[in-house]
Amino acid sequence: MFLPGVSGMGRRVTRRGMLASAVACAALPFGIARAASFLPIAPTDTDPDHVVLLGGLSGNGQVAVGQRYCLRNCSDGPFTEAIRWTEAGGFERLGLLPGGTAESGALGIDDDGSHVVGFSDAALGLAAFRWRRDTGMVDLDPGPPAGLDSRFSVAIDVSADSSVVVGYRIVERRVSPDGERTDTITQPFVWTEAGGMRGLEVPDPRGLFNEAHAVSRDGRFVVGSVETLRGVEAFVWDEASGLQTLGGPLAAGFIQADARAVSDDGGTIVGGGAISIDEGPGARARLLFPGGRHAASGGLGVALGDEQRERRVGRRIGRRRKRSTKRARRRR
Repeated sequence: MFLPGVSGMGRRVTRRGMLASAVACAALPFGIARAASFLPIAPTDTDPDHVVLLGGLSGNGQVAVGQRYCLRNCSDGPFTEAIRWTEAGGFERLGLLPGGTAESGALGIDDDGSHVVGFSDAALGLAAFRWRRDTGMVDLDPGPPAGLDSRFSVAIDVSADSSVVVGYRIVERRVSPDGERTDTITQPFVWTEAGGMRGLEVPDPRGLFNEAHAVSRDGRFVVGSVETLRGVEAFVWDEASGLQTLGGPLAAGFIQADARAVSDDGGTIVGGGAISIDEGPGARARLLFPGGRHAASGGLGVALGDEQRERRVGRRIGRRRKRSTKRARRRR
């Protein structure tokens, strides 16, 4: 079981994923989940050219966000577009940042549903944004990092009051030692009104894959994953202690772990870790993710239940894991 969410008190694990809203949206009240009903919110017969996927829900449960995908007849608009949905108002298309033409997506939303974060095509690349109705999309990315002529940043989560936004951005492109490919190096970021976008210092600047995935409701704690000599490790960050890696279960001799949510006090973190990797024909990877839970008194990887979820990852993830393992071995 992969665990992407945890309650503010750290007592209840939730599941947050992409839901094809062209079929239905489910409301699951605590304690009466079996009695919940499904509310259709985007019947396919009203717009056969598009499908909607919802991946974020406000703290009050009233507003959902996601993306509207174009399936055909796409010449008059973006291929994907960030959307916001309420039962009273239906779907609201959020558009794109200035200079964008092809895609945008909404990934996170604050407690009352007034602020949305995500990514959008923009001038000079892809940029993280924060949206509210009176301002529209606001570009959070300061521009291409030194040495680059384009930018790429994604906002993934936002604090309850919308004052803190987290995600990741590309900070470097590096030609591999064999000259056969160009690797991109990502860095987790924290954005605030006062400080703008600030990259978090990672343990190994040579690691490629470093991303912030969630922030606590009060904005104090940030979690995600970073690449180190031991593999890809879950991390937690706060202003006082900086970035701390949490380790994780071993797969083929290396750690493959990720943190996806954190409680208000930073003491409980949930995510996933690979315990088995089977690289079969076609460079595909099969990762088995057990439920992972980190508590202040213990380590990452304590099982929550016996169920395991098999996740099949395509060529891109298979190549990513192979490169990470080879680099770690070379550095040892």
